[in-house]
Amino acid sequence: MEWGEIEMNTYQLQAAATLVSMGGTGPADMGWATSPGFQERVRKLNDMAVRARSAVTAKDQMALRAVGDTLVDVCNDCHNVFKPGIPTEGILLKRGHGY
Repeated sequence: MEWGEIEMNTYQLQAAATLVSMGGTGPADMGWATSPGFQERVRKLNDMAVRARSAVTAKDQMALRAVGDTLVDVCNDCHNVFKPGIPTEGILLKRGHGY
């Protein structure tokens, strides 16, 4: 397992939570950013990043797997409420392409 790469991803996930919380350039983003329900979901995303980093620090694969499963639920919950179209804006990300 590539613990260093996974750790970097936890920092990226936490940074993404911070950025998402501020809203972006999409037509509904600023409304979402002011929604308490959206902000609660962003806090859960941030919490998952912190829990994942703790699992990485401990090199605990089972804990990391559990965090990953919960992370999927957190992401799906937010998307189901705020942006149900997946992939968002028709963009598919492919592993190994630098994004």
